[in-house]
Parts: sequence; C-alpha cells; structure tokens
Amino acid sequence: MFFRDRITTQESSTVRLLLGGKGTLTIREQSQVTLDESVTPEGTRRSVVGLLVGKIGAAIARSLMRPGEVIEIQTPNAVAAVRG
Repeated sequence: MFFRDRITTQESSTVRLLLGGKGTLTIREQSQVTLDESVTPEGTRRSVVGLLVGKIGAAIARSLMRPGEVIEIQTPNAVAAVRG
C-alpha cells in the first residue's frame, strides 16, 4: 500500500491496518479511506486518515507516540486528532 491509495470495502467485509506500530485502524463495511503522511516544519510526522464514506475505528497507543507526532482523522463533517 502507498500513501494516497484508496481503500474501499464492500458489504460484509472489514479491513484492519497497523499504523506504524502505534495503533490499528479498522475499516468497516462499505467504507472508503485514504492515508497520507507529511512532515511538519518542526520535523515531526503527521499521519492523516481521510474517511470519505462509512465507518472506521482507531485504537492508538499514545504511549508509543513521540512528542509532537500527530495522527489526524478527517471526515466530511469533523476532524479528530491524537497528539503524542
């Protein structure tokens, strides 16, 4: 899988991804998700999960994140973030 690839699930399917060893992302049925990553000017990593349609669940081990590291979840209606 590469950044900006789109993951699409069909009916009665689920995908589970490991996010850099810091957490898991569960993508539920009939969902579309994109993953992207960037480096801030300060040099910290910023991972972005874009939920286009459907449902996801994220379990992040905050204790494994470095200071300043961010995992952000963007949806058409809201944005949530976990900061290390």
